[in-house]
Amino acid sequence: LQKFRRKFKIMVFGIVLLLGFYSNLCYSIERNIQHKVNNGIDPLQLRSVGIPIVYIAFGAVPLYLKVAIELASRKNFIVVITDRAFHTNNSFVHFEKIERNFHSASKFAPIFKHLPGGKFKSWDNNGTVQNELRGIQRWFILRDFMQQTRLSKVFYSNHDNVVYANITYACAIQRSNCSSIINIEDQRQNFSWIGSGEASLWNIHALNDFCNFTINIYSKHLDTLRLKAESGSMVVDMSILWLWWVAHHDLNSALLSKWNIGAPFFSRFPNAF
Repeated sequence: LQKFRRKFKIMVFGIVLLLGFYSNLCYSIERNIQHKVNNGIDPLQLRSVGIPIVYIAFGAVPLYLKVAIELASRKNFIVVITDRAFHTNNSFVHFEKIERNFHSASKFAPIFKHLPGGKFKSWDNNGTVQNELRGIQRWFILRDFMQQTRLSKVFYSNHDNVVYANITYACAIQRSNCSSIINIEDQRQNFSWIGSGEASLWNIHALNDFCNFTINIYSKHLDTLRLKAESGSMVVDMSILWLWWVAHHDLNSALLSKWNIGAPFFSRFPNAF
């Protein structure tokens, strides 16, 4: 019995030591993460690495995004704008706090109107509305980040994309005259209005113009968006991106001469409206 008690005490002591070591390790990792986030990114360093890939994550960063970040960082400098950083020893991955870059996004929130359409009206709940708003706010967050760091160009990527290419090199040899590159899908039916920024290139002038366009359409031209909602589909940031792209391809647009918006697919959609 005495031998058992002695072994039990040794075991308990060992467990306590392990728990203490684990606690200190977690505390050290947490401090390291907070140090990286609180100090932010050195703008001079950032401007010297070419075109960075930017991810924006609200809440905990999911595992699949961590994998995408790790793969993309093999040939690119990565910036993760988030409210919950994660531990990584990868020197090519840097974190920025969302709250540092949320000023114009918070100003847009009172202007935003949720416009569910047709069969999607059953999705009209707080979670859906919040995700819809965040989908638009991310462009304001990205704009604020570019302004604060004085970056001329960034590549934005969604969570479920994996980027294998060196973006700086790819953009140097293709579409070098574009101020932005977004994906314009074939409009398969009236009011499809699909312009996607899930893998998009932006310079600050084009992104600033898109943010101003978004504010303008929600504050002064809401009836345009209601047309899409009444046709049976939701109004999301892809809808605004498509309208913005169309505005820049209007031959009568005074903005057309200022910059060129690249689209890898179709250029004319006679059945769009």
